[in-house]
Amino acid sequence: MFGLCMASVSLLIPVIGMIATFVVGFAVGYFYEWANFLWLGWWHFPNDKFLFFKGKNGCAFGVALGWGTVPLAIHIFSELLF
Repeated sequence: MFGLCMASVSLLIPVIGMIATFVVGFAVGYFYEWANFLWLGWWHFPNDKFLFFKGKNGCAFGVALGWGTVPLAIHIFSELLF
């Protein structure tokens, strides 16, 4: 799910640019993390901490930063390959 979703988001870069694509990836990640907290329960963060982020909102924000960078990395690496 993650790979297909982020690869699809990376296809937006030529259309809307890198910053907007980062925002889309961030939004997808933030929503996904909150869906996990509220309904899915597939994983948890011990003591509601992720790196230096605290609380559920902090954990979702911190992980979503990573989600936002993945489409950019996919685009950059695919440009290097082709």
